[in-house]
Amino acid sequence: MAGALTSLTSGSISDKFSRKRTIMIGAIVAAVGCFLEAGSVELWMLILGRLIAGAGEGLFVNTISVYLVEISPPAVRGSTSCTFQLLITVGIVIGYFMCYFSVSIGSSLSFRIPFIVQGIACCTLAIGVPFIPHSPRWLVAQGREEEAWHVISLFDPEGAHLQREKIQEAIQRERGYHQSLRERMVASEDNSSGYLHSCMAFVKGNEHIAAVMDAFGKGKKGRTVFGVALMGLQQLSGIDAVLFYAPVLFTQAGLGSRKASFLASGVSGIVNLLAVIPAQFYLVDKWGRRPCCITGGLLMCVCMTVIGSMYASGLAKQTGGRWTVIAMIYLFIAVFSMTWAVAGKILTTEMQPAKTRATASSLAQTSNWTVNVVVALTTPLFLSKSPSGPYFMFGGFLLVTSLMCILWAPETLGKSLEDIDSVWHERVDRAKRLLCIEPEGREQGIRRQHGDIELASTA
Repeated sequence: MAGALTSLTSGSISDKFSRKRTIMIGAIVAAVGCFLEAGSVELWMLILGRLIAGAGEGLFVNTISVYLVEISPPAVRGSTSCTFQLLITVGIVIGYFMCYFSVSIGSSLSFRIPFIVQGIACCTLAIGVPFIPHSPRWLVAQGREEEAWHVISLFDPEGAHLQREKIQEAIQRERGYHQSLRERMVASEDNSSGYLHSCMAFVKGNEHIAAVMDAFGKGKKGRTVFGVALMGLQQLSGIDAVLFYAPVLFTQAGLGSRKASFLASGVSGIVNLLAVIPAQFYLVDKWGRRPCCITGGLLMCVCMTVIGSMYASGLAKQTGGRWTVIAMIYLFIAVFSMTWAVAGKILTTEMQPAKTRATASSLAQTSNWTVNVVVALTTPLFLSKSPSGPYFMFGGFLLVTSLMCILWAPETLGKSLEDIDSVWHERVDRAKRLLCIEPEGREQGIRRQHGDIELASTA
């Protein structure tokens, strides 16, 4: 929960202080929390350390995703961003086996060692960040364009000139749009009451609130809402319910408690790691983000429906049914890791306009972690009432999300960040035709010229 709260402000903080400084601050805060956990002698110290570590993680997790998207050439942006998820899965596997062996230590080191290793990892991140360049998109936003062109040429020597032209075009569109927006705001302030004028002044004076308001402003709301919904629904797929409570699920399927614990945590972690590798080297940058989101969602929906049906019919009590449930759980984890774990986050980040990318992505991450908390707290209660119910519920959400991606998810494969505006426009227009919504009106046509369009018609 602490991570969700700090993630809410990480976008505006990284816009002001830069991506790399926000990552460094988050890593330092997380390290303090980890070492407090490692040195705790009272329960309150352990809880406080957990909250501090979570707060630091909330600052750097989303910011790393934004940074990787903004520095990567279009041809390898997917695989570069996917590296983050690959390393996360490596950490999960290391963490499991570390805890599996350290729990047998006959002293308090059994629980302190994992926290010490976490703290060292955070310190390594904080020490290394100053040696990496700033995000070129952030440099452009600060008016440091020559530095931005230099960074782009470092990562994409062949395509640097084309990226430069597209960024300059985007800058002109942004400046024109925000100039017209300021003029409309001044006009509205002149016509507003004293109380309303005070409220508007407060909003503009608070950087975090102003950034969020901008993300939901005209011309940007559609992509922000889509990203927030996609990342929230990612947790309603049931992935963390499966990973958190896999020992319970495997015991429920009829395995012994120790065997269930090993298969659930150890083998699941290995499956999770191995499944990210195809996404890293092929799926995201060859197959595309949109097919990953749609196909992955439908396959996971089938897995959840089969598991729910096995429990509802009583077949899960039989030997064949028991192993079918376990196989479906592993298949679900593998499909999620190959598709949604990487494509959803990358798509959510890269489809946002440059002005609101960090803030909109941080809102999406907050949505993800908030829903994660709800799922984590309610899954055991749901399972105790109905062994099959949670699986059917997760399957339903997966189907809804897949349909949402069919309608609105753009394909960003191989596109520069500045070209994705037009891709989004085309996808929304197709969705409107499918839903038999009236063509866009004049106001939407004007907004399109400034780089975005909303999901719903305001004509």
